[in-house]
Amino acid sequence: MNILLTGKPGIGKSTVLEKIITSFAPPEISGCITQEIRDSSGDRIGFVSQGIGKNTREICIAHSLDIDSDVCVGKYNIDITAVKNTMSFVKKKLTTQLVVIDEIGRIQSKAAGVIDGIYDLFQNNKNHIILSTIVYDDESFARPFKENLSNILLKVSLENREYLIDVLLSLIENKKHYSELSINQKKYFNERLSHYVAMNNKTMALKIVNHSLMYVSKSSIISSKEDYAILGQSSSHIVQGNSCTCDLYRGRGKYLKARQSDCSHIQAVELFKKQ
Repeated sequence: MNILLTGKPGIGKSTVLEKIITSFAPPEISGCITQEIRDSSGDRIGFVSQGIGKNTREICIAHSLDIDSDVCVGKYNIDITAVKNTMSFVKKKLTTQLVVIDEIGRIQSKAAGVIDGIYDLFQNNKNHIILSTIVYDDESFARPFKENLSNILLKVSLENREYLIDVLLSLIENKKHYSELSINQKKYFNERLSHYVAMNNKTMALKIVNHSLMYVSKSSIISSKEDYAILGQSSSHIVQGNSCTCDLYRGRGKYLKARQSDCSHIQAVELFKKQ
């Protein structure tokens, strides 16, 4: 499973990563995270990369003053060797469930082979969850990642960055269910989740991860010519076309004010049909 977080600079992508990281510990997690360097006035003057785990140290990869280099991104001079060493550290630690790469950006693109190396990791990923940040702007080096429908691309915003942590943790927890989807189902799931997050639809983002994914992977959907039966733990429901017999869709009981479009059973059937 490959997950990409994108968003405008300063929106909180690395902060989301940091909160995910605190929920895990080696040997479950490895990778690197990039942090800003600020001077006494609070102005940003560079970036450091630090490996995740014990006995790791910060490596300055870009600085406006302290690095002597002919390679620059904006006002920052780039230490190419440091960038490559960071990527080497990530590759050496590919034995964990969760691999964090922060980030796929302009600094990394200046070091020959680094972006290609990350792309190879994504393409050949069979057993890991790779969680990475990626530049927001339309950069040529970023397009192969963003346009690949096998990757889950999530846009971080001020409105969703808090609950996005819950979505990501649930997604990581449900990796086994995700792995059991067909290729077409994965692509549909990725597109729908990306859409829900972009539209700030917290309810449906969490439902497709926590409910629909489970219904499909556990073979809890039985189809006939005209309808689909969803077999739940305590009850079953029938989906016919765009309607469902569940209380939420019918607006019964505690779901009196719920939206019919929030029905996870209909959502699960749409995912099931993509097999």
